[in-house]
Amino acid sequence: MTLFSFIYGLERPYINADYAVVTLLFIANQRVFGVAALLVAIFFDVLALIGQIFPVLRISDIVYMSSFFGVAPVGYKVSAVVLCLVVFLLIFAFLYKNQQKGKLEFLCCINLVVIIYGFSAIFLNEEEYKVWSNEKRSLISSQVIFGIDSRRTGFVESLSVDGNLFGDVALNGATGAWFGDDSDTDEKILLIVNESWGVSNQTIQSAVMSPLLDATTVLSDWQQGSLSFNGITIEAEIRELCRSDLLHFNFEGHEEELAGCIPNQLRKRGYKTLAFHGAAGLMYDRARWYPQIGFEKQTFFESYSWPSRCYSFPGACDVEMADHVADSYSAEGKVFGYWLTLNTHHLYDLRDLSLEVLQCESIDVRAGTETCRNLKLQHQFFIKLSEIVTLPHMSGVRVVVVSDHEPRISNQAQMDEYFEKGRVPWVSFKIR
Repeated sequence: MTLFSFIYGLERPYINADYAVVTLLFIANQRVFGVAALLVAIFFDVLALIGQIFPVLRISDIVYMSSFFGVAPVGYKVSAVVLCLVVFLLIFAFLYKNQQKGKLEFLCCINLVVIIYGFSAIFLNEEEYKVWSNEKRSLISSQVIFGIDSRRTGFVESLSVDGNLFGDVALNGATGAWFGDDSDTDEKILLIVNESWGVSNQTIQSAVMSPLLDATTVLSDWQQGSLSFNGITIEAEIRELCRSDLLHFNFEGHEEELAGCIPNQLRKRGYKTLAFHGAAGLMYDRARWYPQIGFEKQTFFESYSWPSRCYSFPGACDVEMADHVADSYSAEGKVFGYWLTLNTHHLYDLRDLSLEVLQCESIDVRAGTETCRNLKLQHQFFIKLSEIVTLPHMSGVRVVVVSDHEPRISNQAQMDEYFEKGRVPWVSFKIR
């Protein structure tokens, strides 16, 4: 497993305590229980690795993910075959090994288990418990405990909450005007919720948006501004798509409330409704609730075999997703496209850069900081956006770009220096 984690750039503890328990059972000659424990340990070990690419919130989601095995990269398929062979060989070896056991082995294994769990209980950082990101390569940990605890987070538990889905007060965002008179609604619309785009001073904002500002000759009806918002990405999505305050994350059985969301409304009026997001569809359960709010087709990380994988948040690269977004407007007819970007997500990994971007020193931002990395990735997004708005088949498309939330910056002094807290920017224009 350690080899797989290094090959695919995934995080995993150097020592997995679960296998010490397995070893203990076999030393005690409890072979049936040992095989069962081995299968459980391997299952959660693999789940923790896969979860960093395809976040599995429910165990039943594995069935959903397995349906995309055919479009998985060849490397993933080979790894799956190799893993199955390794599991088979381990079970065979444990079942048919010499039954003689030594007291010294038994005592060492017992002590190792005690030390491991003592270390985990005292030193393991609770913040690392995320289904999709075991962020630090710890020395010792249990993947089984990680798998269970990470699925006891507020989000995962709220998937079964009952009661009203939305609050009583409308939450206006950049799309507020679309919920009124529909007589002026454009036939082709692209809504982009841009991850972690912050409100900064004019110099920084102009530099970040410069590729799009340079393309204004092909744009009309330009408007921009900012709005107040505090929340997470899924709440910002509902802010823009449903003009509502999200109370919990269980979308099941709320058809009446969801009927008022933009995709459902536009679909009734003959629009094709399309959603694009580079992360796995299981992230925040989007594969389930995107259809419920009216998207007839969704493109996620698992939808295609992508040329590359990005790292700020595991998934497809926005520079490649942008081409899929633009291609959806080449056909005739009314289209509502929704693109939730991904690669400007904290921790702002510069491995996601594939284009030449701005130099932070030129706008008085210190190089190497989280802020600098965020701005570089934002600049890359606007470079790609400026490219697709100049495509001939994009003519006539109404585009709204709005941030989900302020950038997450670990250094609060740095956050205060460069960004406005609790505010997110937006821009609206039509392609000539």
